Amino acid sequence: MFVRSKTELPTDRWHSAIVYVPRGATIMRMHGQEAPFELSPDTGDMFVANAGEKGTIAPQSGALVLVFLLDARQVRRMVNDRPLWFACNPAMRHQERYDALRHYLQAYVRVLSETGDFAELHKSAAELAVVQCLLDGYTGGAEQTRTRAEQFCSYVDAHYDEPLSLAKVARHFGLSPEYMAKVFKREVGQTFLAYLTSVRLDVACAQLRHTSNTVTRIALEVGFPNVASFNQAFRRAFDTTPSKYRKQHSVEAQGGQTGVPAAAKALLSPEVERDDEPRDLIIDLNNTATSLRPWRDMLGIGSVEALEHARVREQVAWLHKRLRFSYGRVSYDFGQCRTARDMYQLEDCFDFLLNAEIVPHVTMLVTANADAPSYLSTVVEVLRRFINRYSLRTIRSWRFELRARTGLDPCDPAFLELFASLSDQLPAIGLDVALCGPGCTLSAQAANLRRFLRAVRARGIALGGVSIAIRSNIVAASDGEIVRTADRRALHNLFLASARAVCAAHQIDPSCKVGCMIASMHKYPLTCNPADVRLAQVTNQMGYLFAGDVMVRGAYPSYARRYFAEHDIEVEVTPEDKALLAAGTVDFYSFSYYATDCVGVDPDAPSATGNMSGGLKNPYLKASEYGWQIDPTGLRVLLGELWDRYQVPLLIVENGLGCHDDLVVEADGTRHVDDDYRIAYLQAHIDALREAVADGVGVFGYLPWSAFDLVALSTGTMEKRYGLVYVDLDDNGVGTLERTPKKSYYWYRDLIAS
Repeated sequence: MFVRSKTELPTDRWHSAIVYVPRGATIMRMHGQEAPFELSPDTGDMFVANAGEKGTIAPQSGALVLVFLLDARQVRRMVNDRPLWFACNPAMRHQERYDALRHYLQAYVRVLSETGDFAELHKSAAELAVVQCLLDGYTGGAEQTRTRAEQFCSYVDAHYDEPLSLAKVARHFGLSPEYMAKVFKREVGQTFLAYLTSVRLDVACAQLRHTSNTVTRIALEVGFPNVASFNQAFRRAFDTTPSKYRKQHSVEAQGGQTGVPAAAKALLSPEVERDDEPRDLIIDLNNTATSLRPWRDMLGIGSVEALEHARVREQVAWLHKRLRFSYGRVSYDFGQCRTARDMYQLEDCFDFLLNAEIVPHVTMLVTANADAPSYLSTVVEVLRRFINRYSLRTIRSWRFELRARTGLDPCDPAFLELFASLSDQLPAIGLDVALCGPGCTLSAQAANLRRFLRAVRARGIALGGVSIAIRSNIVAASDGEIVRTADRRALHNLFLASARAVCAAHQIDPSCKVGCMIASMHKYPLTCNPADVRLAQVTNQMGYLFAGDVMVRGAYPSYARRYFAEHDIEVEVTPEDKALLAAGTVDFYSFSYYATDCVGVDPDAPSATGNMSGGLKNPYLKASEYGWQIDPTGLRVLLGELWDRYQVPLLIVENGLGCHDDLVVEADGTRHVDDDYRIAYLQAHIDALREAVADGVGVFGYLPWSAFDLVALSTGTMEKRYGLVYVDLDDNGVGTLERTPKKSYYWYRDLIAS
C-alpha cells in the first residue's frame, strides 16, 4: 500500500524491517535501544533495522521508499525458534552484503507485477531468496536472551494450528495452568486465549486475502475446532464475516496488488518520469528460502499413507538403526492436498521421519491436471506450510523430486513451466526430475528423455545442478547430454547369457529341456484403420515377440535391425555373438498371460487404466476391479500365433485374476473365501486353452497364478490377491499368516484330479 506521509514502523507484530530508497532521499529517526539516532538514506541506500526497533520515516519530495516488513512468526520458525537479532547496519558499511540484498529485493519487486498461473510461485521464490540472504549475512546477536513474553509468544506462534490449550503450554514451560495464566497476562499484556485467537485470525486474514481456500478449510488449518467458532471469533474481532472480509480485502477485489506495478516500474526504471509526491511502498515478506544438500544413501519407504501404520514405522526405524541410511523417500501428490486431514497426514509423516533422525526425500508426483492454477497454488501452499512448521534450518536438509506420473507428457507446456519455475526460481532446492513417462520400455523412455531435453533447450531452461532420471539408470548429466545405458544393449547381454546357459545344460545332459519366460502383453489394433493395424504389429514385434525371435530362432529379426537404426540404438553383435545365439536356442517357449489391450493413433482414445503395458481400452471387454481387461479369447489367439511362429512346445506359467477377497469367519470359527469370480476367470481361460489344443497348438502345461496370496507386483500390496489359498496378512505386514483355502482352491483341486 502507499503511505503518503510520515510512516511509523510497526513493531508489535513484526520482527524486522528493510528500508530501501530506490529514488530520492528520506529522514529516518530510530529510537534505538540505548539512545535515539537519525539517518538520511539517499538514492540506492538501504537500512536493515533491528528486531523490535521503533522508528519513523519521512520521505522528501519525489522520493520512493520501500519498507519490507518481515513477519516475526515466520522468521522464528525459519531458525528453529532460537534467539535471533538482525544486525542494524547503515547502507555502505558492508558493500558486498548490501549489493546481494539489493539484487534480491529488486528481483522480488520485479515479480510482484507478474500475473498468470505461476506468478504466485515466482513471488514465493523471490521472497525466500530475500530472507535467505538476510539469514546468511545479517543475523547477529545470538547471545541475546529472549524475555519470557518472547518465549511464550514464540511457542504459540509455532503451534497455533494445533489443538493448543493453556494447560499444554503450561506443561511445556513447567508451570501450573493457574500460574501460567497470570504470568502470560502480565508478560504479554493479554490473556493466553486472546493472543492465540489473534495469531490464528492473523493467519486466516492472510489466507482470505491471498488464497481461494474455503472458509471452512481456513478455519481448520489455522487451528479452530470448527467453522462456527471461527466465524464467531472473526466477527467479534473485525465486525464482519470472513466472506465479506475476503470480498473487501482480497487481491482480486483490489484489482491486483495495489500500487505494485507502478512501484516496480519506478524501481526498475530510474529514468521514468518522477512525480513530486513522497511515497512509501510497504511490502510484506512472509516466506523463507531453502537450500538442500545432495542426497546420499536412501530407503524407499513408499507412500505417505503407509507411514500412518505403527508396524511400518517400527520396520523403518529398525532398518534405519541398522543401515543408517541418510534419506527416507516418500511419495505424495502435493497438488491433491486439499483438506486439513491431508495436511495433518503429511505433517504426521514428516514428524515421524524427523523424530527418527531420517531426512525426508519427497517425491512430488505431478498429475495430468498440473496445468490447473489451483493445482499449482496448492503445491506452493504446502511448501510454504512445511517451511513455516519445520523452520528453514530443517527444510534445508530435505530433498525434493519432481516426478511426472504416467499419463502426463513431460513435454506438456504446463509441466515444462512448473519445471522451469522450480529449477530457475528455487535453484537451492536441488531439484530432481524423474520422467516416467508415456511408454514403459526403456527405449521408449530414452526417446522420451531426448524429447524432453530438446524442449528444455528450446525454452532456455538451465539444467545445471538438476538431476534428470528415468527408469533403469538412463540419466541426463547437468549439461543435458544423455548417459546411455540402453535397454536393448542390456537385453542383448541377457540373450548371450541365456544361450550360454542352454549350451551348458545340453552339454551336461543332452536330454535336458531349457526354455525362456516372456511376459506376453498382446495388443489389438483399436480400429480397422490401417495405421492402427500397423501400430499394433510394430508394438507386438518390439514388445514380446522380439525376445522370443532371438531366443527361439537364434538370430536378430530384420524388423529389429531397422527399428534400432531408426531410433539410434547401437547394439554391437559380433560374429562370435551370432554363433552363440544360433547354438543356444531354447527347447520350449513359456510365457505369462493375464490380459490384452489396444493401441491406436487416436490421441483422445481412453486408456486401459489397469494394465502395466499402458495401452488403450477395448470397448468389447470387461475389466477386473483393478482395470485389467479380461480376454480369454485373447489367450487362444496368442497361443495360435506363437505356435505358428515358433513350432516349439508352449508352456503357460502365469495366468490369474488379481482382486480383493473377503475372508469370512463364521460363528463356529470356520473360515472361507467365496471367490466365484476367480473360478469364472480361470475356467474361461482353461476353456480357451482347450480350444487352442483342439486347433493343433502344442501346449504341454498350464500353471495358474498363484497357489498362495502374495505381494502383487503391479501394486506392491497384499490387498490385490491372486492366490487359491488366502494368507492372513495385510498391506502393512500385519496378520497371523494363517492359510485358508478359498473356494477356487477346491474347484481347481477337483479340476486337475479329473
